[in-house]
Amino acid sequence: MKRGVLFLGIILLIAVFGFSQTPDWTLKFSSTVEKDGAGCPGALITVSQGNTKIASAVTAGDGNFLVEIPPNGDFMVTISKDGCNTKKFAINTTGVPADMNKNNFKAVVRIEGITMSKPLYSIDYSGISQPMTKIAYYADKKKFTDDEAYTNQMLGVLTRIREAERILMEKYNTANKAGDAALVKNDCDNAKLNYTNAGSLLPDEKYPKEQLLKVDNCFKAKEEAKKKAEELAAEKAKEEAVKQAAAKAAADKLAEEKAAKERAAIEKAEAELAAKEKALEEKEKADKAAKEKAAADKIAAEKAAAEKAEADRIAKEKAVADKLAAEKAAAEKAAADKLAAEKVAAEKAEADRIAKEKVAAEKAAADKLAAEKAAADKAASDKLAAEKAEADRIVKEKAAAEKAEANKIAAEKAASEKAAAEKAAAEKAEADRIAKEKAAAEKAAADKLAAEKAAADKAASDKLAAEKAEADRIAKEKAAAEKAEANKIAAEKAASEKAAAEKVAAEKAEADRIAKEKAATEKAAADKIAAEKAAADKAVADKVAAEKAEADRLEKEKANSEKTAAQKAAAEKAAAEKAAKERAAIEKEEAAIAAKEKALEEKEKAAAAKIAKAAADKAAKEKAAIEKEEAERVAKEKAAADKEAAEKVAQTNSQNTSTISGAGSGPENIDIGSAKHSIPQTLGNADTKYKDALKKAEGYFKMKRYSEAKTAYEDVLKIKSEDPYTVKKLAEVNSLLIK
Repeated sequence: MKRGVLFLGIILLIAVFGFSQTPDWTLKFSSTVEKDGAGCPGALITVSQGNTKIASAVTAGDGNFLVEIPPNGDFMVTISKDGCNTKKFAINTTGVPADMNKNNFKAVVRIEGITMSKPLYSIDYSGISQPMTKIAYYADKKKFTDDEAYTNQMLGVLTRIREAERILMEKYNTANKAGDAALVKNDCDNAKLNYTNAGSLLPDEKYPKEQLLKVDNCFKAKEEAKKKAEELAAEKAKEEAVKQAAAKAAADKLAEEKAAKERAAIEKAEAELAAKEKALEEKEKADKAAKEKAAADKIAAEKAAAEKAEADRIAKEKAVADKLAAEKAAAEKAAADKLAAEKVAAEKAEADRIAKEKVAAEKAAADKLAAEKAAADKAASDKLAAEKAEADRIVKEKAAAEKAEANKIAAEKAASEKAAAEKAAAEKAEADRIAKEKAAAEKAAADKLAAEKAAADKAASDKLAAEKAEADRIAKEKAAAEKAEANKIAAEKAASEKAAAEKVAAEKAEADRIAKEKAATEKAAADKIAAEKAAADKAVADKVAAEKAEADRLEKEKANSEKTAAQKAAAEKAAAEKAAKERAAIEKEEAAIAAKEKALEEKEKAAAAKIAKAAADKAAKEKAAIEKEEAERVAKEKAAADKEAAEKVAQTNSQNTSTISGAGSGPENIDIGSAKHSIPQTLGNADTKYKDALKKAEGYFKMKRYSEAKTAYEDVLKIKSEDPYTVKKLAEVNSLLIK
């Protein structure tokens, strides 16, 4: 039963040409030592028996060697090379029958291609410290062959080592690939992490170290870019600060101009209002002065007319008295009694008339004075009411304007910040409080003025009543005195005519004195009343003026307070609007920068993903094509090898030469029963050499070590000339090296 390939083409050709009784043959053991797909010169081949060195050789430039192994012994053939794993082969030359010398028995063993390779870091190679295979002569088969169980055992060991190497290389290549992808994206941290990982897997490899230098450059470039970005940001911030300062200056200028215009408008309105108030005040003063002058003129005229009438009356009375005295003096004594009686009656009537006229005049004067006072009080009250109405109107208009302005400010401020609205509400509440206090003050002043006016009116009325009572008392006393005097005159008239005449003269003198005293008394009373009225009017006018001045002062303070509040609210509103605009501009710019950065990042990610996908697709296609081509080639070579092996087996049997044949071609295979295992790191045929060399070239290419990849692809063409894939890859490497 034919068994599978052992060591992918290990050929043992053992030629037996006969022997004599004493063995005079040696086993000629030869092979080609290879490294990196080419002959390996300088490899040491040692043949030993136990601790005794039997023979040794060094491979030539092409890697070929041949050593002779004596018969009838256990020997170890060791192949070693600095930096590579050592390979051992156990060969037992005992058990060859003595009669084999009859045919001049000669034995030749050749192993086609012993591949030497350096150990990979962290891989356990203790398993290959044992011989790769054990070769001995089997009498039942009349040929040298291997220990099948041992070979299968070593194949398992080698398979595990190869799997461990594959996993390590896969991790190494994956780490480098991830590092390359990260470096393309300028992801310095991930690139460093992956290249460091790759270097820890295979510390002797140059590629991760070279790439880490590029990572350092990446960090430096990033730091420079960051520094440049910071400088640009600082420059931009500086420019923005300049722009903001210019905008602030312009806004401040506009605010100042606006405030100046508003102040000018307010000052103009205030000036116009002050002018109106001044004109109104001057008009009121002029009207009042005119009214007071007219009243004074009227009182003076009336007083002059009264005095003239009184003087005329007295003069008339004096003329009548003089006439009566003359008639009385000229009349006879008989008429004296009649005259005296008539005189007494006349004087009594006259006294009554005078008293009545005096009472009427005093009443008329009092009524007139009361009417004038009432008229003056009414005029003053009307004026005060008019002034109060005008002041109320101005206050209402101003309050309405202030309220409208306050509402406007409140509406504007409500749209900005809650604090400004609360402040406006507080200011409005304060304005309302001031308005209420002012209204209360004005009402209190009006009430006080009314009370004082009522008190003044009552005092004047009481004074007039007292004066009237005093006049009535004087009139009564005078009437009583005059009556007593008349009675006395009448009683004494009969006694003496002379005494009567003297008495008339005395009475006339007394009447003149009384008239003068009365006139003086009335004049003093009128003057006193006029003076008191003038003083009362002045006090009222002064009080009204003081209250008006106080009201004006409060009004001005309120206007100034409201103006200050309005200016402050306007400034705060302008500042809030400006701050809001600046915040909006900054947020807009930040959003634009963030959007640009995000778009750039997404673009870079998309580009990197596209590159990675394209590279992956290309690698997958190339790998599929290579695997397909390789499978087809292997199938063809296997068919040809099977055919050639069958022919050679027949040929060697006919020549009495024992061949350990397998499924491969001639000297490249050994039949070891049903074992079908490859030993890629130990012994290999041309197909294994091609695959190993191609794998090595591909590894260099993936690591971007293009100079080494070029040499490796050229070595592949030495094994398999004109290989399409290798020719294509070599051209690609050359183009990359030219760039």
